Amino acid sequence: MATDAPRPIVFVVDDDPGLLRLIEKALQREGFSSATAASGKDAIDWLVKNRADLMLLDLKLQDIEGKELINHLASINREIPFIIITGQGDERVAVEMMKRGALDYLAKDVRFIEFVPTVVRKALGQLEGARRLAFAEKQARLSQTVINQGYSAVLIVAAGSENPRISYVNPAFTTLLGATEEQLMGNPFSVLDEFATGWENVRQALATQEPFAGILQLRRGNAEPRTVDYRMAELSAQPGVRTHWALILNDTTETKRLERELLDISDREQSRIGHDLHDNLGQQLTALELFTQAMIGDLRKQAPNLAASAREISRQLQRLIRDVRTTAHMLSPVSLESDGLQNALRELCKGTSVLANVQCEFTCDPDLQIGERTIGSQLYRIAQEAVNNAVKHAHAKRIDIELKDTGEWFELTIEDDGKGFLPSKRATSGMGLGLMQHRASLIGASLDITSQPGKGTRVICRVPKKL
Repeated sequence: MATDAPRPIVFVVDDDPGLLRLIEKALQREGFSSATAASGKDAIDWLVKNRADLMLLDLKLQDIEGKELINHLASINREIPFIIITGQGDERVAVEMMKRGALDYLAKDVRFIEFVPTVVRKALGQLEGARRLAFAEKQARLSQTVINQGYSAVLIVAAGSENPRISYVNPAFTTLLGATEEQLMGNPFSVLDEFATGWENVRQALATQEPFAGILQLRRGNAEPRTVDYRMAELSAQPGVRTHWALILNDTTETKRLERELLDISDREQSRIGHDLHDNLGQQLTALELFTQAMIGDLRKQAPNLAASAREISRQLQRLIRDVRTTAHMLSPVSLESDGLQNALRELCKGTSVLANVQCEFTCDPDLQIGERTIGSQLYRIAQEAVNNAVKHAHAKRIDIELKDTGEWFELTIEDDGKGFLPSKRATSGMGLGLMQHRASLIGASLDITSQPGKGTRVICRVPKKL
Protein backbone atom coordinates (compact mmCIF):
# COMPACT_ATOMS: atom_id res chain seq x y z
CA MET A 1 0.00 0.00 0.00
CA ALA A 2 1.34 3.44 -0.93
CA THR A 3 2.21 5.78 1.94
CA ASP A 4 1.78 9.55 2.03
CA ALA A 5 4.88 11.67 1.54
CA PRO A 6 6.32 12.95 4.85
CA ARG A 7 5.06 16.39 5.86
CA PRO A 8 7.62 19.22 5.90
CA ILE A 9 9.03 19.97 9.35
CA VAL A 10 9.10 23.64 10.37
CA PHE A 11 11.32 24.52 13.37
CA VAL A 12 10.17 27.64 15.24
CA VAL A 13 12.57 29.52 17.53
CA ASP A 14 11.06 32.30 19.70
CA ASP A 15 11.39 33.17 23.39
CA ASP A 16 7.67 34.09 23.72
CA PRO A 17 5.89 30.83 24.83
CA GLY A 18 2.43 32.14 23.95
CA LEU A 19 3.51 33.16 20.44
CA LEU A 20 5.25 29.80 19.96
CA ARG A 21 1.99 27.95 20.67
CA LEU A 22 0.02 30.17 18.27
CA ILE A 23 2.57 29.68 15.45
CA GLU A 24 2.67 25.93 16.04
CA LYS A 25 -1.14 25.60 15.90
CA ALA A 26 -1.32 27.73 12.72
CA LEU A 27 1.26 25.49 11.02
CA GLN A 28 -0.41 22.27 12.10
CA ARG A 29 -3.80 23.46 10.81
CA GLU A 30 -2.18 23.84 7.37
CA GLY A 31 -0.68 20.34 7.42
CA PHE A 32 2.88 21.11 8.48
CA SER A 33 4.81 19.27 11.18
CA SER A 34 6.49 21.52 13.67
CA ALA A 35 9.07 21.63 16.44
CA THR A 36 9.88 24.54 18.75
CA ALA A 37 12.65 26.01 20.85
CA ALA A 38 12.34 28.89 23.35
CA SER A 39 16.02 29.97 23.32
CA GLY A 40 19.05 30.04 21.08
CA LYS A 41 20.81 27.34 23.13
CA ASP A 42 17.79 25.00 22.90
CA ALA A 43 17.65 25.64 19.16
CA ILE A 44 21.31 24.67 18.68
CA ASP A 45 20.91 21.55 20.82
CA TRP A 46 17.84 20.46 18.84
CA LEU A 47 19.45 21.09 15.44
CA VAL A 48 22.58 19.12 16.37
CA LYS A 49 20.39 16.02 16.80
CA ASN A 50 17.56 16.67 14.34
CA ARG A 51 16.81 17.93 10.86
CA ALA A 52 14.11 20.38 9.74
CA ASP A 53 13.08 21.66 6.32
CA LEU A 54 12.71 25.30 7.40
CA MET A 55 13.36 27.45 10.48
CA LEU A 56 11.33 30.46 11.68
CA LEU A 57 13.79 32.50 13.77
CA ASP A 58 13.10 35.45 16.07
CA LEU A 59 15.94 37.90 15.59
CA LYS A 60 15.96 39.09 19.20
CA LEU A 61 16.28 36.10 21.50
CA GLN A 62 17.18 36.72 25.13
CA ASP A 63 20.32 34.55 25.16
CA ILE A 64 21.68 35.04 21.61
CA GLU A 65 20.90 37.23 18.64
CA GLY A 66 19.43 35.58 15.57
CA LYS A 67 22.32 36.45 13.27
CA GLU A 68 24.82 34.99 15.76
CA LEU A 69 22.78 31.79 15.86
CA ILE A 70 22.93 31.58 12.05
CA ASN A 71 26.72 32.10 12.13
CA HIS A 72 27.15 29.37 14.77
CA LEU A 73 25.06 26.87 12.79
CA ALA A 74 27.22 27.55 9.74
CA SER A 75 30.40 26.94 11.77
CA ILE A 76 29.19 23.50 12.90
CA ASN A 77 27.87 22.59 9.44
CA ARG A 78 24.21 22.53 10.51
CA GLU A 79 22.94 25.25 8.23
CA ILE A 80 19.20 25.32 7.59
CA PRO A 81 16.98 27.50 5.35
CA PHE A 82 15.35 30.18 7.51
CA ILE A 83 12.76 32.95 7.69
CA ILE A 84 13.30 35.89 10.00
CA ILE A 85 10.69 36.99 12.59
CA THR A 86 11.08 40.67 13.46
CA GLY A 87 9.33 43.24 15.60
CA GLN A 88 7.68 46.23 13.99
CA GLY A 89 10.21 48.78 12.78
CA ASP A 90 13.00 46.21 12.29
CA GLU A 91 12.54 45.87 8.53
CA ARG A 92 16.06 47.22 7.89
CA VAL A 93 17.58 44.41 9.97
CA ALA A 94 15.36 41.89 8.19
CA VAL A 95 16.60 43.06 4.79
CA GLU A 96 20.18 42.73 6.02
CA MET A 97 19.46 39.12 7.10
CA MET A 98 17.91 38.33 3.72
CA LYS A 99 21.18 39.39 2.12
CA ARG A 100 22.83 36.80 4.36
CA GLY A 101 20.51 34.05 3.13
CA ALA A 102 17.08 34.46 4.74
CA LEU A 103 14.28 33.38 2.40
CA ASP A 104 11.75 35.92 3.71
CA TYR A 105 10.71 37.77 6.86
CA LEU A 106 7.58 38.08 9.01
CA ALA A 107 6.79 41.21 11.00
CA LYS A 108 5.01 40.79 14.36
CA ASP A 109 1.92 42.84 13.56
CA VAL A 110 -1.80 42.21 14.03
CA ARG A 111 -1.97 39.80 11.02
CA PHE A 112 1.28 38.00 11.84
CA ILE A 113 -0.25 34.60 12.67
CA GLU A 114 -2.49 34.77 9.58
CA PHE A 115 0.53 35.25 7.29
CA VAL A 116 2.73 32.53 8.79
CA PRO A 117 1.37 29.53 6.77
CA THR A 118 1.40 31.51 3.49
CA VAL A 119 4.99 32.68 3.89
CA VAL A 120 6.11 29.20 4.99
CA ARG A 121 4.40 27.56 2.01
CA LYS A 122 6.02 30.04 -0.39
CA ALA A 123 9.47 29.45 1.11
CA LEU A 124 9.12 25.66 0.96
CA GLY A 125 8.01 25.96 -2.70
CA GLN A 126 11.15 27.97 -3.46
CA LEU A 127 13.31 25.35 -1.74
CA GLU A 128 11.65 22.50 -3.68
CA GLY A 129 12.14 24.33 -6.98
CA ALA A 130 15.80 24.98 -6.17
CA ARG A 131 16.25 21.32 -5.18
CA ARG A 132 14.75 20.09 -8.44
CA LEU A 133 16.84 22.51 -10.46
CA ALA A 134 20.01 21.40 -8.67
CA PHE A 135 19.13 17.75 -9.28
CA ALA A 136 18.46 18.42 -12.97
CA GLU A 137 21.75 20.27 -13.32
CA LYS A 138 23.57 17.41 -11.60
CA GLN A 139 21.96 14.86 -13.93
CA ALA A 140 22.85 17.02 -16.92
CA ARG A 141 26.47 17.23 -15.77
CA LEU A 142 26.59 13.46 -15.27
CA SER A 143 25.10 12.87 -18.72
CA GLN A 144 27.55 15.32 -20.25
CA THR A 145 30.43 13.55 -18.53
CA VAL A 146 29.30 10.13 -19.77
CA ILE A 147 28.88 11.42 -23.34
CA ASN A 148 32.19 13.27 -23.31
CA GLN A 149 34.15 10.32 -21.94
CA GLY A 150 32.29 7.62 -23.85
CA TYR A 151 33.74 5.57 -26.71
CA SER A 152 30.81 6.35 -29.00
CA ALA A 153 31.06 9.45 -31.19
CA VAL A 154 28.04 11.72 -30.72
CA LEU A 155 26.78 14.43 -33.05
CA ILE A 156 23.63 16.46 -32.33
CA VAL A 157 22.03 18.63 -35.02
CA ALA A 158 18.87 20.72 -35.15
CA ALA A 159 15.79 19.04 -36.63
CA GLY A 160 13.74 20.16 -39.62
CA SER A 161 16.42 20.70 -42.25
CA GLU A 162 18.43 18.65 -44.74
CA ASN A 163 21.50 20.72 -43.84
CA PRO A 164 20.97 21.49 -40.14
CA ARG A 165 23.27 23.35 -37.79
CA ILE A 166 25.54 21.32 -35.54
CA SER A 167 24.52 21.81 -31.91
CA TYR A 168 26.96 19.48 -30.15
CA VAL A 169 29.91 17.14 -30.77
CA ASN A 170 31.76 15.09 -28.18
CA PRO A 171 35.53 14.45 -28.14
CA ALA A 172 35.12 10.99 -29.70
CA PHE A 173 33.41 12.57 -32.72
CA THR A 174 36.10 15.21 -33.24
CA THR A 175 38.74 12.47 -32.98
CA LEU A 176 36.92 10.35 -35.57
CA LEU A 177 36.94 13.26 -38.03
CA GLY A 178 40.30 14.76 -37.10
CA ALA A 179 38.58 18.09 -36.41
CA THR A 180 38.24 20.46 -33.48
CA GLU A 181 35.05 21.43 -31.68
CA GLU A 182 35.46 25.02 -32.89
CA GLN A 183 35.60 23.87 -36.53
CA LEU A 184 32.27 22.03 -36.22
CA MET A 185 30.02 23.66 -33.61
CA GLY A 186 27.43 26.04 -35.01
CA ASN A 187 28.23 25.21 -38.64
CA PRO A 188 25.87 23.44 -41.05
CA PHE A 189 26.03 19.66 -41.46
CA SER A 190 27.78 20.10 -44.83
CA VAL A 191 30.95 21.23 -43.03
CA LEU A 192 31.59 17.54 -42.24
CA ASP A 193 32.49 17.00 -45.92
CA GLU A 194 35.63 19.06 -45.34
CA PHE A 195 36.91 16.38 -42.97
CA ALA A 196 35.39 13.12 -44.27
CA THR A 197 33.21 11.94 -47.14
CA GLY A 198 30.56 9.23 -47.02
CA TRP A 199 27.57 10.91 -45.33
CA GLU A 200 25.03 10.01 -48.07
CA ASN A 201 22.91 7.69 -45.89
CA VAL A 202 22.69 10.28 -43.12
CA ARG A 203 21.67 12.97 -45.59
CA GLN A 204 18.92 10.72 -46.89
CA ALA A 205 17.69 10.15 -43.33
CA LEU A 206 17.71 13.92 -42.67
CA ALA A 207 15.80 14.50 -45.90
CA THR A 208 13.09 11.98 -44.98
CA GLN A 209 13.13 13.02 -41.28
CA GLU A 210 12.99 9.34 -40.30
CA PRO A 211 15.13 7.70 -37.55
CA PHE A 212 17.52 5.21 -39.12
CA ALA A 213 20.44 2.93 -38.37
CA GLY A 214 23.08 1.72 -40.77
CA ILE A 215 26.72 1.67 -41.79
CA LEU A 216 28.88 4.48 -43.13
CA GLN A 217 32.19 4.34 -44.95
CA LEU A 218 33.91 7.56 -43.88
CA ARG A 219 37.02 8.52 -45.80
CA ARG A 220 39.52 11.16 -44.71
CA GLY A 221 41.64 12.24 -47.65
CA ASN A 222 43.65 9.35 -49.10
CA ALA A 223 43.49 7.31 -45.90
CA GLU A 224 41.75 3.95 -45.78
CA PRO A 225 38.01 4.38 -45.21
CA ARG A 226 36.70 3.88 -41.68
CA THR A 227 33.71 1.58 -41.22
CA VAL A 228 31.25 3.23 -38.84
CA ASP A 229 28.00 1.85 -37.46
CA TYR A 230 25.53 4.62 -36.73
CA ARG A 231 22.12 5.14 -35.22
CA MET A 232 20.04 8.26 -35.72
CA ALA A 233 17.52 9.06 -32.98
CA GLU A 234 15.23 12.01 -32.36
CA LEU A 235 15.52 14.25 -29.31
CA SER A 236 12.58 16.17 -27.86
CA ALA A 237 12.63 19.20 -25.59
CA GLN A 238 9.08 18.29 -24.60
CA PRO A 239 6.91 15.24 -25.35
CA GLY A 240 5.86 15.03 -28.99
CA VAL A 241 8.01 17.96 -30.15
CA ARG A 242 11.17 16.90 -32.02
CA THR A 243 13.87 19.55 -31.76
CA HIS A 244 17.12 17.73 -32.59
CA TRP A 245 18.60 14.61 -34.12
CA ALA A 246 21.31 12.66 -32.30
CA LEU A 247 23.78 10.66 -34.36
CA ILE A 248 25.61 7.98 -32.35
CA LEU A 249 28.54 6.45 -34.21
CA ASN A 250 30.91 3.58 -33.41
CA ASP A 251 34.10 3.02 -35.38
CA THR A 252 34.05 -0.71 -36.16
CA THR A 253 36.91 -0.70 -38.68
CA GLU A 254 39.12 -3.04 -36.66
CA THR A 255 36.22 -5.36 -35.86
CA LYS A 256 35.29 -5.50 -39.53
CA ARG A 257 38.90 -6.18 -40.48
CA LEU A 258 38.98 -9.19 -38.15
CA GLU A 259 35.61 -10.35 -39.46
CA ARG A 260 36.93 -10.04 -42.98
CA GLU A 261 40.01 -12.10 -42.15
CA LEU A 262 37.78 -14.81 -40.68
CA LEU A 263 35.53 -14.54 -43.72
CA ASP A 264 38.51 -14.89 -46.03
CA ILE A 265 39.66 -18.02 -44.18
CA SER A 266 36.13 -19.43 -44.30
CA ASP A 267 35.78 -18.50 -47.96
CA ARG A 268 39.04 -20.23 -48.90
CA GLU A 269 38.05 -23.34 -47.00
CA GLN A 270 34.60 -23.29 -48.55
CA SER A 271 36.17 -22.89 -51.98
CA ARG A 272 38.55 -25.80 -51.32
CA ILE A 273 35.61 -28.00 -50.35
CA GLY A 274 33.73 -26.90 -53.46
CA HIS A 275 36.69 -27.71 -55.72
CA ASP A 276 37.22 -31.05 -53.98
CA LEU A 277 33.58 -31.92 -54.55
CA HIS A 278 33.80 -30.96 -58.19
CA ASP A 279 37.24 -32.33 -59.05
CA ASN A 280 37.36 -35.42 -56.85
CA LEU A 281 33.95 -36.67 -55.84
CA GLY A 282 32.34 -35.33 -59.01
CA GLN A 283 34.93 -36.94 -61.26
CA GLN A 284 34.73 -40.25 -59.39
CA LEU A 285 30.95 -40.28 -59.65
CA THR A 286 31.20 -39.46 -63.38
CA ALA A 287 33.63 -42.32 -63.90
CA LEU A 288 31.34 -44.63 -61.95
CA GLU A 289 28.35 -43.55 -64.06
CA LEU A 290 30.31 -44.22 -67.27
CA PHE A 291 31.26 -47.64 -65.94
CA THR A 292 27.58 -48.30 -65.20
CA GLN A 293 26.66 -47.32 -68.75
CA ALA A 294 29.19 -49.82 -70.07
CA MET A 295 27.85 -52.46 -67.70
CA ILE A 296 24.29 -51.87 -68.96
CA GLY A 297 25.43 -52.89 -72.49
CA ASP A 298 26.90 -56.13 -71.20
CA LEU A 299 23.84 -56.89 -69.07
CA ARG A 300 21.51 -56.54 -72.05
CA LYS A 301 23.31 -59.54 -73.62
CA GLN A 302 24.20 -61.67 -70.61
CA ALA A 303 21.54 -60.86 -67.97
CA PRO A 304 18.67 -58.83 -69.44
CA ASN A 305 16.65 -59.05 -66.22
CA LEU A 306 19.37 -56.96 -64.42
CA ALA A 307 19.67 -54.27 -67.08
CA ALA A 308 16.70 -52.28 -65.72
CA SER A 309 18.30 -52.12 -62.24
CA ALA A 310 21.57 -50.97 -63.77
CA ARG A 311 19.77 -48.22 -65.68
CA GLU A 312 18.15 -47.04 -62.39
CA ILE A 313 21.59 -46.94 -60.77
CA SER A 314 22.81 -44.88 -63.73
CA ARG A 315 19.93 -42.39 -63.34
CA GLN A 316 20.60 -42.04 -59.60
CA LEU A 317 24.29 -41.43 -60.27
CA GLN A 318 23.43 -38.74 -62.85
CA ARG A 319 21.16 -37.02 -60.32
CA LEU A 320 23.88 -37.24 -57.67
CA ILE A 321 26.43 -35.77 -60.07
CA ARG A 322 24.13 -32.80 -60.76
CA ASP A 323 23.62 -32.27 -57.02
CA VAL A 324 27.36 -32.39 -56.36
CA ARG A 325 28.06 -29.87 -59.13
CA THR A 326 25.29 -27.55 -57.86
CA THR A 327 26.62 -27.75 -54.30
CA ALA A 328 30.17 -27.16 -55.52
CA HIS A 329 29.02 -24.07 -57.42
CA MET A 330 27.11 -22.75 -54.39
CA LEU A 331 30.18 -23.22 -52.20
CA SER A 332 32.43 -21.48 -54.71
CA PRO A 333 30.40 -19.35 -57.14
CA VAL A 334 33.32 -17.02 -57.91
CA SER A 335 36.43 -18.61 -59.36
CA LEU A 336 39.99 -17.55 -58.61
CA GLU A 337 40.47 -15.97 -62.05
CA SER A 338 40.36 -12.18 -62.35
CA ASP A 339 37.12 -12.38 -64.34
CA GLY A 340 35.55 -14.87 -61.94
CA LEU A 341 32.97 -12.36 -60.63
CA GLN A 342 31.91 -11.38 -64.13
CA ASN A 343 31.40 -15.03 -65.11
CA ALA A 344 29.46 -15.74 -61.92
CA LEU A 345 27.17 -12.73 -62.47
CA ARG A 346 26.54 -13.82 -66.06
CA GLU A 347 25.54 -17.25 -64.79
CA LEU A 348 23.30 -15.62 -62.17
CA CYS A 349 21.52 -13.61 -64.86
CA LYS A 350 21.23 -16.64 -67.14
CA GLY A 351 19.79 -18.81 -64.38
CA THR A 352 17.37 -16.09 -63.24
CA SER A 353 16.08 -15.56 -66.78
CA VAL A 354 15.42 -19.27 -67.24
CA LEU A 355 14.11 -20.26 -63.82
CA ALA A 356 12.17 -17.11 -62.85
CA ASN A 357 10.99 -16.08 -66.33
CA VAL A 358 12.51 -12.61 -65.79
CA GLN A 359 14.54 -10.59 -68.28
CA CYS A 360 17.88 -10.33 -66.47
CA GLU A 361 20.80 -8.61 -68.24
CA PHE A 362 24.43 -8.18 -67.20
CA THR A 363 26.84 -5.52 -68.47
CA CYS A 364 30.46 -5.04 -67.47
CA ASP A 365 33.51 -2.96 -68.38
CA PRO A 366 35.56 -5.30 -70.60
CA ASP A 367 38.90 -4.70 -68.88
CA LEU A 368 37.64 -4.70 -65.30
CA GLN A 369 39.67 -6.84 -62.90
CA ILE A 370 39.00 -7.35 -59.21
CA GLY A 371 42.04 -8.95 -57.64
CA GLU A 372 40.62 -10.02 -54.27
CA ARG A 373 38.44 -13.10 -54.33
CA THR A 374 36.76 -12.14 -51.03
CA ILE A 375 35.54 -8.88 -52.56
CA GLY A 376 34.23 -10.77 -55.57
CA SER A 377 32.43 -13.32 -53.38
CA GLN A 378 30.69 -10.66 -51.28
CA LEU A 379 29.67 -8.61 -54.31
CA TYR A 380 28.21 -11.74 -55.84
CA ARG A 381 26.23 -12.51 -52.65
CA ILE A 382 24.91 -8.93 -52.56
CA ALA A 383 23.83 -9.20 -56.20
CA GLN A 384 22.28 -12.60 -55.50
CA GLU A 385 20.27 -11.19 -52.57
CA ALA A 386 19.14 -8.15 -54.59
CA VAL A 387 18.04 -10.37 -57.50
CA ASN A 388 16.19 -12.67 -55.11
CA ASN A 389 14.40 -9.64 -53.60
CA ALA A 390 13.47 -8.37 -57.05
CA VAL A 391 11.97 -11.71 -58.02
CA LYS A 392 10.43 -12.81 -54.73
CA HIS A 393 9.28 -9.52 -53.15
CA ALA A 394 9.11 -6.95 -55.94
CA HIS A 395 7.75 -9.29 -58.68
CA ALA A 396 10.01 -7.55 -61.21
CA LYS A 397 9.84 -8.27 -64.94
CA ARG A 398 13.28 -6.86 -65.71
CA ILE A 399 16.53 -6.81 -63.72
CA ASP A 400 19.74 -5.10 -64.83
CA ILE A 401 23.12 -5.83 -63.25
CA GLU A 402 26.07 -3.59 -64.04
CA LEU A 403 29.67 -3.85 -62.88
CA LYS A 404 32.05 -1.02 -63.69
CA ASP A 405 35.32 0.64 -62.73
CA THR A 406 34.83 4.36 -61.99
CA GLY A 407 38.51 4.97 -61.36
CA GLU A 408 38.01 5.42 -57.62
CA TRP A 409 35.51 2.63 -57.03
CA PHE A 410 34.38 -0.73 -58.25
CA GLU A 411 30.66 -0.12 -58.58
CA LEU A 412 28.01 -2.84 -58.69
CA THR A 413 24.45 -1.76 -59.53
CA ILE A 414 21.34 -3.95 -59.45
CA GLU A 415 18.19 -2.22 -60.69
CA ASP A 416 14.70 -3.67 -61.13
CA ASP A 417 11.30 -2.46 -62.31
CA GLY A 418 9.39 -4.07 -59.44
CA LYS A 419 6.87 -2.62 -57.02
CA GLY A 420 9.47 -0.95 -54.76
CA PHE A 421 9.01 -0.04 -51.10
CA LEU A 422 9.06 2.90 -48.71
CA PRO A 423 12.52 3.73 -47.27
CA SER A 424 10.95 3.87 -43.78
CA LYS A 425 10.00 0.17 -44.10
CA ARG A 426 13.58 -1.05 -44.58
CA ALA A 427 14.07 -2.37 -41.05
CA THR A 428 10.90 -4.49 -41.14
CA SER A 429 10.82 -5.46 -44.80
CA GLY A 430 12.23 -8.98 -44.33
CA MET A 431 14.30 -8.45 -47.49
CA GLY A 432 17.74 -9.16 -46.04
CA LEU A 433 18.83 -5.52 -46.42
CA GLY A 434 20.71 -5.66 -43.12
CA LEU A 435 22.67 -8.69 -44.34
CA MET A 436 23.52 -6.86 -47.55
CA GLN A 437 24.75 -3.89 -45.51
CA HIS A 438 26.82 -6.23 -43.37
CA ARG A 439 28.41 -7.92 -46.40
CA ALA A 440 29.25 -4.51 -47.84
CA SER A 441 30.85 -3.37 -44.60
CA LEU A 442 33.05 -6.46 -44.46
CA ILE A 443 34.80 -5.42 -47.68
CA GLY A 444 34.89 -1.72 -46.83
CA ALA A 445 32.12 -0.90 -49.29
CA SER A 446 29.20 1.51 -49.11
CA LEU A 447 25.70 0.34 -49.94
CA ASP A 448 23.07 2.75 -51.23
CA ILE A 449 19.50 1.45 -51.59
CA THR A 450 16.88 3.71 -53.15
CA SER A 451 13.29 2.73 -53.81
CA GLN A 452 9.82 4.18 -54.26
CA PRO A 453 6.50 2.36 -54.39
CA GLY A 454 5.70 1.53 -58.01
CA LYS A 455 9.09 2.74 -59.29
CA GLY A 456 11.39 -0.19 -58.58
CA THR A 457 14.55 -0.46 -56.52
CA ARG A 458 18.19 0.38 -57.15
CA VAL A 459 21.03 -1.12 -55.14
CA ILE A 460 24.49 0.42 -55.59
CA CYS A 461 27.54 -1.07 -53.86
CA ARG A 462 30.80 0.88 -54.15
CA VAL A 463 34.11 -0.73 -53.16
CA PRO A 464 37.08 1.63 -52.88
CA LYS A 465 40.00 0.56 -55.06
CA LYS A 466 43.37 -0.10 -53.45
CA LEU A 467 45.45 2.57 -55.20
